[in-house]
Amino acid sequence: MLSKPQVAEGVLKRPEYLKLVNLIDRFNATKESYQQLVILQQIDMYSKAIVDNCESEFFEKPLAPRVGAYTDGIYAWRHQESFKSNKSSNTSNTLSHEPEQSLEEVLQHYGVHRDGSIFLRSIEFAAAYKQLGITAPQLTYEENETNLDKLYTLLSNRYSILKHLLQETQSNDASNLHEELAKVHIQLFDLIEQAPEIKELVAEHLNILALSYAKIEILQNKLEQEFSEYQAAPLQEKRVNNDNVLFTISTNNAKKDQDQKNSNIELVIRLEDRDNLVNEEWLKSNKVARFFVQDYATFMKQFPGEINSYRPVAISQYAKQGNLKQIAKTIPREQSDVLVEKTQDYFSQISEFCSELIKLNIYHPDIKLTNFLLDNGQVLVSDRKAFEKQQKIKLTGLRTSPLYAPPEFLTLLNKSGTGVKSIAQRKTIDLVPFMTYQVGMALKSFLSGGKSPSTLLTVDLLKGCPNPSIAHKNLVTLSDALTRSLIEHRISLEVFHSMLDAKKLNLEPEKFQLELEKVAGKNPFVMTHAIKQLMAESEDIDVNAIETLLVPYDKSLTWIDHDVETTLIELLKTKTLSSVSYKEFAVKLAEFHRLIQLGSVEDNNILSLDRLVKESKALLKNSNAKGSNFAERLLLKAIIKVENDYEPYLDTVAIRSLIDKFNNNNLTTDDWQQTIDFLNKYLLIQDKKSERLTTSFSTLQKASFRFVSDELAAFNTKKASLFERFLAWMDISPLPNRVVTKEDMETDPMLQRSHLLLSGLSSEKINVLLESNPELATSMVSLYDNFQQSNDKLKQLKEVETALAELLKTKTSSSVSNEELTIKLTELQQLIALGSVEDNHILSLDKLLKETKALLKSSNSEAEKLLLKVIKQAEKDYESDLHTVVIRSLVGKFKHKNLTTADWQQTIDFLNQYLLTKEKTSEGLNTSISALRKASFRFVIEELAAFNTEKASLFERFLAWMNISPLPNRVTKEDMETDPILQRSHLLLSGLSSEKINVLLESNPELATSMVSLYENTQQSYDKMGKLKKEPVGGKAKETGNSDSSSQKKESTTSSSPEESVELQGEGSIVIREDTSNNAESTEEYGESSTIIREDVDDSPTINKDVPSENDAPSSSFN
Repeated sequence: MLSKPQVAEGVLKRPEYLKLVNLIDRFNATKESYQQLVILQQIDMYSKAIVDNCESEFFEKPLAPRVGAYTDGIYAWRHQESFKSNKSSNTSNTLSHEPEQSLEEVLQHYGVHRDGSIFLRSIEFAAAYKQLGITAPQLTYEENETNLDKLYTLLSNRYSILKHLLQETQSNDASNLHEELAKVHIQLFDLIEQAPEIKELVAEHLNILALSYAKIEILQNKLEQEFSEYQAAPLQEKRVNNDNVLFTISTNNAKKDQDQKNSNIELVIRLEDRDNLVNEEWLKSNKVARFFVQDYATFMKQFPGEINSYRPVAISQYAKQGNLKQIAKTIPREQSDVLVEKTQDYFSQISEFCSELIKLNIYHPDIKLTNFLLDNGQVLVSDRKAFEKQQKIKLTGLRTSPLYAPPEFLTLLNKSGTGVKSIAQRKTIDLVPFMTYQVGMALKSFLSGGKSPSTLLTVDLLKGCPNPSIAHKNLVTLSDALTRSLIEHRISLEVFHSMLDAKKLNLEPEKFQLELEKVAGKNPFVMTHAIKQLMAESEDIDVNAIETLLVPYDKSLTWIDHDVETTLIELLKTKTLSSVSYKEFAVKLAEFHRLIQLGSVEDNNILSLDRLVKESKALLKNSNAKGSNFAERLLLKAIIKVENDYEPYLDTVAIRSLIDKFNNNNLTTDDWQQTIDFLNKYLLIQDKKSERLTTSFSTLQKASFRFVSDELAAFNTKKASLFERFLAWMDISPLPNRVVTKEDMETDPMLQRSHLLLSGLSSEKINVLLESNPELATSMVSLYDNFQQSNDKLKQLKEVETALAELLKTKTSSSVSNEELTIKLTELQQLIALGSVEDNHILSLDKLLKETKALLKSSNSEAEKLLLKVIKQAEKDYESDLHTVVIRSLVGKFKHKNLTTADWQQTIDFLNQYLLTKEKTSEGLNTSISALRKASFRFVIEELAAFNTEKASLFERFLAWMNISPLPNRVTKEDMETDPILQRSHLLLSGLSSEKINVLLESNPELATSMVSLYENTQQSYDKMGKLKKEPVGGKAKETGNSDSSSQKKESTTSSSPEESVELQGEGSIVIREDTSNNAESTEEYGESSTIIREDVDDSPTINKDVPSENDAPSSSFN
């Protein structure tokens, strides 16, 4: 008898659980092996889908949000080695005395491995049918079908039948489906017997699964023993964004010689960066699976405490040749025939893979060289997490690599690349032309020797090959046809695959283009041909005719095709536009193209680009048209592109020029402004993108520091007495600093340039600039603190002091003495004058503000109201610093468990204020809030654990101690309100909204779901702390286990904030989120490095035109 999963009571009535229980009941009710085998396959497929987070495909209606406890229960049941009786099981509903077995035991009875590959388990079920003596007629095949075609026909039929049975468990034609299923399995078994290559593949799967079974047990935390036969190490190169480990199995325990070493089996343990295996069973049952790496064992690994607590793990084939980017770098560019042969082979496979995927209504929006592996000449895909099920989708949630993405995608991103522009959030994108473009970019990258795609649209792909073959030139043409900026001009993947035929690929270029036009049914280069036609007709071309042709492109011409732009430059050189010559524009544009084609970042090339940018800006400035025609828009586009792509190098040139002017003391006002701009841009950035920039900026920083120091020293020398100068000269004491106010900096001629520099920087940047002289840094920060200078605050205080003195002379009646008011005002004035945000000063200020507020609590006089106004302003100015020190104090009290009622109130206030705020005003506040959040989380966890331990039976405690099952959660809302153990946690949680509770407890999703269900829609005001008996709106909440509604809230409350972001470098994939910024109208070109939602890096950073760095970050490993 097959056991049932033990799950929380709240899950018992969910339809997805009832489906599984119904299958188990049917399995246990029948004693016929044939029927048991039919139902067991459904149980295996469906329960695996639950753990794989993809069971929704077996339901017509959408399911309620997933409950963590449900997945945990099914996971534990699937991984139960043998059934352990538990009398308290809430699923035991049978009076049968037959001993219960785990799913693994039942599967083993039929010779099926629970963690075997989808392919292997299908074959093992076929063998089980064969043992029952069932027969089936021979399957008829197409004449040209290979054994591999036959295999995948049967596997896809098997999947379709099982899916239909699971979707319609009470279908009238179930018996017919059972017969069809049996027939498919028998035919599958017979095929293996007849096809040696498939039989060999089955043996390979069985052998590797057997050899690696102990490792699987280790990965599933069932076994702690290590084995000398197993060796694991990070892969030398990072692959496809997953955590990959090279796993070597020694096939001989004796001392290894070289031959034995070569006989070892090398595999990859792949921990995937996703939380589901949607479409995996379907994909691996179809012919497209031949493009996937062989997975010999697949299972979900549990990560308790993480947001995505289950992630797929596979022990899979090791593609020894590496990825296609690595392959491209090994092919000599001068060997045109070799490059053509490899390109033709690999991209025929890629185009075939993409076309077959699209036929299955599955789409791959993250196509790039590093996502394709090679083993024995076979192109393979291991990373499938980016696959999508819909052709036209919204950008939100799309995983892709911007450097390979088409213009229709990039134009919808905001300026920083953090998400979609607000005006584009409802737009959809078609993934078929999207994939076509990406294949074209991958082709360009391969032909260029694996270069970064950031420049491939403009570089000459034949450069470096002295004698390119005809086929080589035609491949470049195909890469251009695939990457047309306008979707309607792109060729399809089917056309591309057809044109890779050797006979067509070796046609003369002119004939090849005609054949391409014929096969595609359109001319991909129609725009270029139209412009050339106009050029052939006249020496003077109507500018409006050209503008009309260019209408389909964006107005700024950012995404104009390179061949179209080149043709336009030729037109500007040789023709006039409406009787006006733009030859000078053509010369500048041609020079931009020439310098970019060089791909050099040497000083001479950068200096040439810098000069060209300045000359082009001057040309545009003097132009009469002011951007109204395409010539000017093309030149402006070239300027913007160069400034973006070569930014660190152009900045280096400008900074070196400023340093020379510092040394010669001849900076103009514009030079000072440029210095301020560079200091603001780079002072707080550690990675300056190039060594030259780092060195140059460091010199500029030192020069700026020396200048300020020298000016201040000259000022203090001038103001010092003769005796003070003598003491300084004797090194007895330094000259006193007489720069005490910002007014000195603003008005004294000796300091005005230093003032110009410092007033343009934030206090944090001033501190970094002057860090070599801490005393000077502190002094200047106090004057320029966040542009709310202490000088301005002092002026306000002086005004208050004057008004206060006048009021005190009138002897106004008050409960507060004049002397007390004067003392408090003086102390407040002195503290603010320090301009410091060090902890001791902030603590003193906090104390003084509280004392003064208490003093003025019942004040009515004008003097007291005036002083109160100053207090409020000080609290506003120093809010983040005051909050930081108070929060640190609370964290300390959490550690010592000595919080008062007022402390709890303050904790709730801070959590309400900051839990959902992504951008805090200072790093110190960020750190403090994080510590308070963790302390609050730990406190709640400990109280709940103490409560559940007290309520648990001795047997339940024993099971928890043995790590067999966790202690059951018995906390209800009434417990939270009344039990002394839980009252402080209740006090805390009842003061927070559901969303904030979820964020506070997100490290433990199950607990978060439980607590949100208890406090959902509670209208209890947290400032009424003493009234813990008050019930939530709607009466007493049900227990967690009985609340289906609680589970339904989990998904919505744990979604990521759209503003959450990390940095992308190189060719990394990103996940797009909705944008909340105000960058909707930005049209700036998407650069090589952008700030985005998720980092998913597979290549190290590349800088503009340099050859990409080879120092890829190592993958992390796990046991």
